[in-house]
Amino acid sequence: MKKILLVIFAIILCSSIAVSQVTIKGGISLGTVGGNDSKFSLDLSDFNPSLSGSLSAEPTTRLGFVAGAAVRIGLPIGITIQPEIWYVQKGATYKFPTIPLDILTPGLSGNATETIKLDYIEIPLMIKYSLPVPVISPYLEAGLSYSALLSAKLKTEVSLSGVPGITAPPTTETDIKADMNKSDFSIQLGAGVSIAMLEVDARYVIGLSKLDKDKKEDIYNRAIVLTLGLKL
Repeated sequence: MKKILLVIFAIILCSSIAVSQVTIKGGISLGTVGGNDSKFSLDLSDFNPSLSGSLSAEPTTRLGFVAGAAVRIGLPIGITIQPEIWYVQKGATYKFPTIPLDILTPGLSGNATETIKLDYIEIPLMIKYSLPVPVISPYLEAGLSYSALLSAKLKTEVSLSGVPGITAPPTTETDIKADMNKSDFSIQLGAGVSIAMLEVDARYVIGLSKLDKDKKEDIYNRAIVLTLGLKL
C-alpha cells in the first residue's frame, strides 16, 4: 500500500509541474576572495634583487562578466526549481601601497597591482520562492553550484613616478592554472524581481572549496553576481 501511495503521489506531483521558458542571462560579477590566508604578500626582490622586504594588501573586487541560461521548473505554492549554466569570471585584485625605490634612483617610487583572474563554467541549482504579487513578482532564492575552472592567470601591473624618463616594466600575465583547484562548490543566496519578460537578479556566492591545488591555503571564492534575464 505504501508503494502504491508513493506512485500516486509522484504522478500527481509530475502532473502539476510545468516547465516555463528558458531564460537567457547576462551581467557582471564582482569577485573577491576570503579566508584566513586571503591577504597577499609581495616580495620586493622579485622586482629587483637590490630591494628587500615585502608589502601586503587585502583583496578587493575584480570586475568580471557573466552569461548563461536557466530553465524554470514550476512547483505548487510559488516554488520554482531552476537549473542553470553560466560562464563567469571571478578572482580578486590586490592594490599595493606606494613602494619607495630611492635605493635604485633618488626620488623614485612605484605602485603595483596584482589581479587573480579565474574563469569558470558554473552549474547552479536554485530553489526560488516567488511572492504572489501581480505584474511585478519579487522572489527569494537559494541553492548550490558546481564550477569547473577554465583558466587561471595572475596579472601584474607596475607604475613608476617621481623621476622623468624612467618607465615601468611591461604588464605581465602568468598562467597559474596548474597550481589551482580545478573545481569549486559554492552556496548561492539571492533575490530578484520578474517584470513581464524581464528578470533582475542579485546573488551572493560563497565558495566552499579551497582555491589552491594542494588545498593548503585557506582561500575561497566570494562574489556578488548581478544579472538581467530575458525569458524566451
